[in-house]
This record gives sequence, C-alpha cells and structure tokens, in this order.
Amino acid sequence: MSNRSQQGFTLVEFIIAGAVVAVVAAIATPSFIGFMDARRLESSQEKLYLALREAQSKAKQERVSWQVSFRQRNSNDNVEWAIHPATGDPDKTSWYQLDSAVRIIDPTINPSDPDNTTFQYDMTHNYSLWKMLFDYKGNAILDPGSSQLGRITIGSRGNNKAQRCVIVSTLLGGMRLAKNDAENDDCN
Repeated sequence: MSNRSQQGFTLVEFIIAGAVVAVVAAIATPSFIGFMDARRLESSQEKLYLALREAQSKAKQERVSWQVSFRQRNSNDNVEWAIHPATGDPDKTSWYQLDSAVRIIDPTINPSDPDNTTFQYDMTHNYSLWKMLFDYKGNAILDPGSSQLGRITIGSRGNNKAQRCVIVSTLLGGMRLAKNDAENDDCN
C-alpha cells in the first residue's frame, strides 16, 4: 500500500460540479435579464420625467412656451428627446438618446402596440415625433381637439409586458410616473 495522499478532483467530481453550475445559471439568467430590463426602463423613465420638468422650468424662467420632443425614426432606432423653445425647429437642437434596449410604445412605430403614447403627434417630419408643450407659466398645453394631456410610454425591446410611462396629469403641469407589469396596469 502506498502512503501517498491523493490530491485533486476526479473526472466525476468535475462533471457534477459543472452540472450544478449549469443548473444554477439556467435558473438565474432569466431573473437577471428581467432585473436588467426593469433597471433600464426605470432609468429611461426618470430621464424623460426630468426632461419634461426641465422644459416646464425653462418655460417659467424665460416666460415663453417650451417643448419636449420625443422621436424614434423607426422601430429599430433609439428613442431620443430634445428640449427647446416651442417656436424652435426640433431638428436644429441637441438630441439625447435613451438606452438602445428601450422603445416607445405606440402603434405608429409598431402596429401591434397598444395606443399608450398619447402626447401630441407631429406628422410634419419624416419620422415619428411626439411633443409636450408648456406655456410661459409652466402650464401644460392641450393638444387641440383632445381632452387628455397625455403620456409617453416606453418598453423594453425584448419584453413587451413591462412598460413605464410619464403622465402629464393636470393642466397646471402636474406629472407622475407609472408602470405596467405583472402587478400594475397604471399606464393604460
């Protein structure tokens, strides 16, 4: 008999350890992907909310109407937003992009989408453009012929169920954040 100690792992032990790691990864990956999608949506929702608040603030400070414009050229392009005076040309201002995994939920972009983005739609451009205007007092300006102020709804490109929206809910420019997911249906 040899007194030599045996060190290391056998091939069977390596296979069992690999199988355990694979099972844990298979269970955790969908949860992690869902978690990351939710974080991207919440971050993008916050950016859109702050953009609306900034336009409202600039309208009050400068005592002229300001506008927030949102665009998505087609279903594969990034969502962009710009803040500018209402009389200005949106194409001649700085545009900022949201995360590339986020899209606007609207049948104009994707015919199978619900009509969850209700901001004023501007058809004078060669791309999809939604806008929200604030007058010189920071009050929301209604779309002519509409009885609601509106909302912008975003969702993940990979998961159509999770949605986040920013809703302008009062004529005085009151805003709130809402979400649609398994537990909530606040964006509809």
